[in-house]
Amino acid sequence: MRIFRFYSLTLVMLFAFLIIKAQKSKEVNGFIISMGNDTIACVFKPNSWKKQPREIKARLANKDTLLSAKNINGFFIPSLSIQYVSRLISLVDYSDNFQEASQWKDPNVFPAEKFFLKILHKGELSLYQYTDKLNRDDFFVETVDTLIQLYSHLYYKIESVHPYNPTKALLDKKYQYDLQKLMIHCRTLYSVIENIDLKKEHLLQLFDMYEKCIADNK
Repeated sequence: MRIFRFYSLTLVMLFAFLIIKAQKSKEVNGFIISMGNDTIACVFKPNSWKKQPREIKARLANKDTLLSAKNINGFFIPSLSIQYVSRLISLVDYSDNFQEASQWKDPNVFPAEKFFLKILHKGELSLYQYTDKLNRDDFFVETVDTLIQLYSHLYYKIESVHPYNPTKALLDKKYQYDLQKLMIHCRTLYSVIENIDLKKEHLLQLFDMYEKCIADNK
């Protein structure tokens, strides 16, 4: 009986050790960018960088630390090809559902806050991604001196005071206008912009085309 208890206790300890080891193995090495733009090595806790990180858990100088976009300029994990920057943004409260279309053509804008934005493309025009509270992927374009959110907005236009045809839902694809303005040096891409959806794969293809166009123009 004692031998059975001994082996049972040994198995429990072995399983506990394996669980702890598995949890630690999920930790990854990476770097944070301090507010002073210094690159500091750290170890990221499991899953803290996945989805849309509000805060990240990291071990700095053997001390566990909770970091947010308010106190670092970004972070990156080379082994996973993941990189985030911290930016002050004013999220646009656009409508993308016919049942919830806005009464106003110009959507409301939330007060500016600092968030982590995932880098999708880095170049003369940089493309970032942010996943909002509704689990929608929002995209931002950064130039040397500006940061623009790309969006389309559904709103109701009053067609007539007649009760049988009072309103009409319209989609303002503002992102197309903004992209054409940003890519004014490559007007050959205007027709491409007019035919793309606001999706990551479409935008990545467009930005690759833009970088090639700029290189060819030089």
